[in-house]
Amino acid sequence: MYCQMCCASGNTSCGDARMSTTLHKLIIKNFKQFDEIEIELGNIVVFVGPNNSGKTTALQALSLWQIGVETWQYKQEETKNGERVAINRLDLTAIPNKDARMLWRNLVTHQRGAKKNAFDITIIVEGITNGERWRCGMIFRFDNNESFYCQPLKGQTPPIPDGAKHIRVALLPPMSGLMLEEPLLQRGRINVLIGEGQTAQVMRNLCYLVYEKNDQTGHWDMITQIVKDQFGVSLGVPSYNAGRGIVELTYQTPTGVTLDLLTAGSGMRQLILLLVYIYLHPNTILLLDEPDAHLEFLRQQAVYQLISTSAQAQQSQVIIASHAEGILETAAQRDIVIAFIGKPHRMNQLDHLKRALREFPYVDYYLAEQNGWVLYLEGATDLAILQAFAKKLHHNVLPFLDRVFMKEILVKYLDSDRTSLANKHFYALKDEALPELIGILIVDNPPNSKKLEDKPHFRQLKWSRREIENYIAIPEVLVAYAGENGHLMQNLIQDRIPPVALRDREDRWWHITKMSDDFLDPLFETYYQELGLPNLIRKTNYHILANYLTPDQIHPEIIEKLDAIYDVAQRAKPRQ
Repeated sequence: MYCQMCCASGNTSCGDARMSTTLHKLIIKNFKQFDEIEIELGNIVVFVGPNNSGKTTALQALSLWQIGVETWQYKQEETKNGERVAINRLDLTAIPNKDARMLWRNLVTHQRGAKKNAFDITIIVEGITNGERWRCGMIFRFDNNESFYCQPLKGQTPPIPDGAKHIRVALLPPMSGLMLEEPLLQRGRINVLIGEGQTAQVMRNLCYLVYEKNDQTGHWDMITQIVKDQFGVSLGVPSYNAGRGIVELTYQTPTGVTLDLLTAGSGMRQLILLLVYIYLHPNTILLLDEPDAHLEFLRQQAVYQLISTSAQAQQSQVIIASHAEGILETAAQRDIVIAFIGKPHRMNQLDHLKRALREFPYVDYYLAEQNGWVLYLEGATDLAILQAFAKKLHHNVLPFLDRVFMKEILVKYLDSDRTSLANKHFYALKDEALPELIGILIVDNPPNSKKLEDKPHFRQLKWSRREIENYIAIPEVLVAYAGENGHLMQNLIQDRIPPVALRDREDRWWHITKMSDDFLDPLFETYYQELGLPNLIRKTNYHILANYLTPDQIHPEIIEKLDAIYDVAQRAKPRQ
């Protein structure tokens, strides 16, 4: 991760910029409303919960920890024997406050019999950098209303582990609108205004910063293409009006009308803000507070996918605070969801959060009208794998998969049938919402599975092999994923795959094995145990493996299924 001292000056080329870091645990004590909590983290994490439940507070705690680490390193020369350093409350640009006391939970500065450190804020972060695990705790002790002290956790050796030294954290608060005019600002002032939640005053400036480096990065071109795909408009070029001292940005509608960004819808401005912020912060722990605040349900899932892919391309980790149903439904099947209900805890079952919803919520009928077609899969992981295949093949179906109305057909009861659930849902929408609705169902192929009723208006297909993971569980792909640990992966593969199957890639084993549960799960569990690391890839992340396939390794059946989806999407007739 880049260090923030470099970031403040706009330099992102420090010596440790290529370090690969993932934070996997956050422990907070005595910070704001928290007494003591522990939060599991991962590549992409979503915090959900009611207002004032502590989602934003947890993001701020991670930001405070990073400020503590950075300040302690920067001011070591001023300290006595490398001990505590002072931090002014004004330095907390991401945690604006009028009184440093507000950071503490039930702060009492003078209490008879109380231990000196009884009211210290303690924030501990655990992570993995380039395969090495580390743990770094920082202690914050109140001094006065304007400042407080900070130092590493006692007994921590070294005081700041190498993996924690150059971590960069960036917190983006909810979008606050857009100013009529924006003066050109320096990067430091932009950071202060963002910390204060004044995104309305800096959005054009952020766009200008991205565009300035477009020749080297191409990021502005990427953003304009995404906006065009999602909203059908063409973004102009950010420019500086020297006469007025302001940054200007326009867009062109499909009919050729040029308008100021101020006239754009809040959803479009929200997406632009997210994208420019992500592209301005590579190799960063991105903390996004309610990135869905101005998005209708239709766009929530699409934007979540864009956040995921854009952050991955920038080698950034993402932690999101949200309560949008669209983001929640997608994240619960693919990523880590932390519920801030009582003490923050990981949610393993999406059904707990859907208890109050009807079997077929109104939004499904709305989406049916808007899209004209439905894709039924067994979960968000299947969609992510199909998207990865389509991207690798440059398949025409990719734009449709990026904004698809995908209905998960997870079995809720042991005696429930996936196909029956899909049929019930599809014909309810077709009868009540859109008679012209068409759909496509693609399911696993378990033993003794029923014959499907494939119809032109509702294609019903199954994989010829057991499940979609059977098409990515290829030895060469797994070895490529392991990288420098490929020899270990090769040995584990030989231990788990029958010799006859290793010799013959059309052997029955490749067809009937439930690859996710019976092969990949135990394989990666053993692989990471051998490396002494927590398992970094589970079933919800197997779509990552698809990125390691070469086009010639993609099975012809994958192309057939993508072609079938494309055909349905092309024939769809949304309600006008």
